[in-house]
Amino acid sequence: MGFKPEMQGKMRIIYIHGFNSGKGQKVKDLEQQGFEVYCPQLTAHVHEDIAILVKLVNDLKDEDLHIVGRSLGGYYALILLARIFSENAIHYHLINPSLVPWKSIKRFLNKKMKNYKSGEEYQLTISFLNALKQYVPQIESIPTNRFFNVTFYFGTKDEILDHSITKDWIQTCRVPCDIIETDQGHRYEDISTVIREINALEIANNIKW
Repeated sequence: MGFKPEMQGKMRIIYIHGFNSGKGQKVKDLEQQGFEVYCPQLTAHVHEDIAILVKLVNDLKDEDLHIVGRSLGGYYALILLARIFSENAIHYHLINPSLVPWKSIKRFLNKKMKNYKSGEEYQLTISFLNALKQYVPQIESIPTNRFFNVTFYFGTKDEILDHSITKDWIQTCRVPCDIIETDQGHRYEDISTVIREINALEIANNIKW
């Protein structure tokens, strides 16, 4: 699969969607702001998807890059943070990140699924959940100081995930990240807060240079 950039001059964003989802309105909203957005379609094959994302980031990391991950996509973004570190060049935006996705997704175990964006039909297996768990040691080994380029976005009306543990960890470990809370649910339909933050970071970077 080729995601090598062809356009020049646009701010590049990798959008990592949530479980059983795909390219949707949030990507359109980002594109309407003039961003060049890459949104690989995730599948039921965790390791293959991670490999595609790692290659994509490596292709783009020499440019100013923003990685936006929602829910399961936030978990994948943390794997990328563990594997690829580029000081000042990569900014991570984690929207309602699922830090233990195998627990929230377990309710679909052995059920026949259909991705409502791609139309792919599949069955969620225990191997999928186990594959997710395999990346826990990598995430747990991320040095705390790498989080200075990470922004967490928590929806205060998230009906699926409880973010209190994540916020407690951030506070207890004094993780140098930013936290933005908005009055939204798990799907985080209004991405304007993220867009404003990306633009603000770009303005700050331009002033520094």
